Amino acid sequence: MPRQADELTLAIEPVAPSAFGGGFALAEDHWDECGLFKDHIPLDLDWDKIFKLEEMGMWKSMALRRNGVLLGYSNWIVGPTLHYRSTVFAQNDSIFLAAGAREGYAGIKLIRGAEEILRGLGVKRIDYHARPFMRVGKKDRPLSELFERLGYSLVDRIHSKILE
Repeated sequence: MPRQADELTLAIEPVAPSAFGGGFALAEDHWDECGLFKDHIPLDLDWDKIFKLEEMGMWKSMALRRNGVLLGYSNWIVGPTLHYRSTVFAQNDSIFLAAGAREGYAGIKLIRGAEEILRGLGVKRIDYHARPFMRVGKKDRPLSELFERLGYSLVDRIHSKILE
């Protein structure tokens, strides 16, 4: 059942192109805005693997919509990890809100709504990764500050290097 907040709805939707209307175009916008190392690593989504994970119940795509129009998404890998097989984790693969939908509280509704849905799936721990250059809100603060204000703790830093 969709979670409602004002005129916004958030629900798990199948990844199939016919069902997740607008999601593929938004993924390209997301890549254009947030993708790293574009000259070395092309956007090349492994749809077969995503569909397989979805079939296994481990991939959850949440769509934030206003009057049926897709504004954003949050994609998750849900299940126990290799180190904690008795605990259900939710690892955020991607979260994105279209540029035109970033005013108001749509982003917070996307995060809080995902928490509710994931709690209902038995998730014990949620992990997001946040690009250090991503900024949000009227005060143009780092995305990581938003997560901290919402009760998230910084637990890891990821360092990347392109091997040539």
